[in-house]
Amino acid sequence: MNHWWRAYNEAVNDPKLQLLSDALFRAWFNVMCIASTNGGNLPALKDIAFTLRIQPTKAAQVLAQLHAAGLLDKTETGFIPHNWNGRQYKSDEPKAAKGKDSYVYVIGTQWGAEALKIGFSKNPWARIVELQTAHHEKLSVLAVFKCRSHSEVDVHDILKAYRKAGEWFSLPTKICVAISNAAGRSCTYDDLVVELRELLRSTTTEADTEQKQKDSEANASGAEAPDHRKRLFGDGLSKLAKLTGKGPDACRSFVGKCLKAASDDAVIVLGLIEDAERNQVADPSAWIAARLKGPDHAKPKSSVIQAADNLIAKLAEFDGPAGGLDDLRSDARQDSPRLLSHG
Repeated sequence: MNHWWRAYNEAVNDPKLQLLSDALFRAWFNVMCIASTNGGNLPALKDIAFTLRIQPTKAAQVLAQLHAAGLLDKTETGFIPHNWNGRQYKSDEPKAAKGKDSYVYVIGTQWGAEALKIGFSKNPWARIVELQTAHHEKLSVLAVFKCRSHSEVDVHDILKAYRKAGEWFSLPTKICVAISNAAGRSCTYDDLVVELRELLRSTTTEADTEQKQKDSEANASGAEAPDHRKRLFGDGLSKLAKLTGKGPDACRSFVGKCLKAASDDAVIVLGLIEDAERNQVADPSAWIAARLKGPDHAKPKSSVIQAADNLIAKLAEFDGPAGGLDDLRSDARQDSPRLLSHG
């Protein structure tokens, strides 16, 4: 079945068109005809090439030139004529006879397909024949809703977030199920509009609630895992400045050196600053530096063993059976891990 597409008399003065070569102007006209038979969309490149009776490489070149001239718009799936929906508005669709039912329909290969067409017709089953000529897969009328006016604009507006191009939509599963169920209950178009609005309203509310919950969990997670480095250069620097009486730059430089000595472990440096504050150390900088350089920081386990050995060596200065000293040395070495675990 043939039908009209709009051409405007202003085209005679449109530089986009008048600056085209004769061959490219003819190609643009033919591309508009192809789009008209496909609901405002352009089919696959091989189908365009076949209709224009040219090679696919040549068809691709034509589309690229029309796009560069501002006559085609690029989409995720290909091209569509520029401002097609604005100029090819639906008042040209055949009107239903007064008092006769017409339908808002959903046409596609199957529910959940990449693109579904939502349109208006007094006979969707005849409309599908026109669409099939420009589509390489088998199309079916998936749903129809009775109405007495040309009113698919309402559902288009509700589902605008899912529009691919023109009357073609990529719908999520939840909406496909809702439309299919409504059609199964023989709902009218007005009923469908109400149900879709309610569905999208509840979906938005659920999404907002879920996002708030995620934000709350993220904040809680952040509270359980504090940033020790941030604390070191915040509270730690402030405490060190009070203890030493030095300025922020000098304290920051000192903390940087301490971090390097502590293998970038902010917990160790922060702990030493707090210990110096708690013990009211006279020279906190020297006290902290000494502990970072000494064996207590570098090798804590061996330092305990060394301390035990030093104690035994002192005991050896006193008279006593050699065997007793050996036993004491052995006991001290065995007890060293236990001493470490208890701090």
